[in-house]
Amino acid sequence: LSLRNTHPSLSRGSYDAPSVQGKAIAFRRHFNGETTLVLINYGDKPARFKLRDLGAKQWKPLFPRAEAGAWSADTQGRYRLSLPAQSVQVWIESAGGS
Repeated sequence: LSLRNTHPSLSRGSYDAPSVQGKAIAFRRHFNGETTLVLINYGDKPARFKLRDLGAKQWKPLFPRAEAGAWSADTQGRYRLSLPAQSVQVWIESAGGS
C-alpha cells in the first residue's frame, strides 16, 4: 500500500506492454511522467522474462530493494531477468540514469 501511495503510476497509471510467460506477468504503468514496471510470478518455479522497449534509461528497484542489478540488456535492447517463484518485483524508470 505504501508503494501505491508514494508512486502515483501504480495507483492511477495507464497499463502498457503486458507480457505473460507461463504463470508470470509483467506490465508497465505510466502517470505524469513516472513509469513503473511490475513483475509477478504466481508459479512455484522461477520465471525468466525477456522484455523489450524499456528505453535506454536505468531502472531502479522499488520492491524489494535488494534486487538492484538483477537484470541487463543485450545488444538489441532486450532485457532478460529471472523472477523467483511466488514473488513480486516493482521497478521505476530513473530519469537520472543512475
